[in-house]
Amino acid sequence: MATTRKRTMQQATTKEVLHHVDELLRQLEAWASLSPPEPILPSRVEIWIEQAAATCLNAPALLNGLRSAVEKLLIEFRRYNTRAAGAFQADGGPGSAFWTAAKATKLIRIELETPKPATRDSVRTLREQGVSNQQIAFSIYGFREKGPFVFEDGSIDERLLDKEAASPGSVIPRDWVSDWERDVCKAAQQKMSATLPIYDRVEKAMTTRYEDPDTVETLLKKGAFVQQIMKAKHVTRSQVLAIAREIGIEPVDGPGYAPSADDDDDPVAIQLDPREGRRIT
Repeated sequence: MATTRKRTMQQATTKEVLHHVDELLRQLEAWASLSPPEPILPSRVEIWIEQAAATCLNAPALLNGLRSAVEKLLIEFRRYNTRAAGAFQADGGPGSAFWTAAKATKLIRIELETPKPATRDSVRTLREQGVSNQQIAFSIYGFREKGPFVFEDGSIDERLLDKEAASPGSVIPRDWVSDWERDVCKAAQQKMSATLPIYDRVEKAMTTRYEDPDTVETLLKKGAFVQQIMKAKHVTRSQVLAIAREIGIEPVDGPGYAPSADDDDDPVAIQLDPREGRRIT
């Protein structure tokens, strides 16, 4: 008797999701800041878009907003990668919808860098464990001689410690966040926000970028993917493959490319690592 095995997908941790999204944004911003600009989206950014989107599929519920933003970015990336109408600029770079989705992802990521209540044992529990008032006031609930149980002169407020121990929550509410934790998150937000102008600048500059001066032959010799050449030079796949044969270059497809019924070109037979692309035989 056949049995059905239920498959469950392991949920990604918040740390894993944020790492993938942060690296995606870092790679995207590094490419967008190049001078002189390179209009064609590089494979390293394409890989991180795919990886971030895959990780976000199993993101915790509290990251639903970020997951939706990355999914939108993935949609625009795939529209760009398949040369959908309006999805790319005249120079072959991503269209405005891609950059709008990228900026939305960045903004949501910044919003997530907010302080969250830390889990600490109550004053009553700490005292029962033999923890001293000095440790509670300066180390567990305080930092650098400041905190809710410390006077302005740096001395310990024994009265408030006794009050909190007798009635948990009377001094420290459940959602309490320390000032130093707020400062850390604020600094992180400011650092992230510093790169926001890149998204606006790139979108505005895209209409003024020069046409790629390289020929199809030159791009092939430089190792550009077939899809990159198609976007940069506004040629078909068949034309790229024909020129590659003429000059004796083995063309390589970019990561994520898969033959479809719409292809009218040579079949793709050899599958390499996604980071290397797919070679055409």
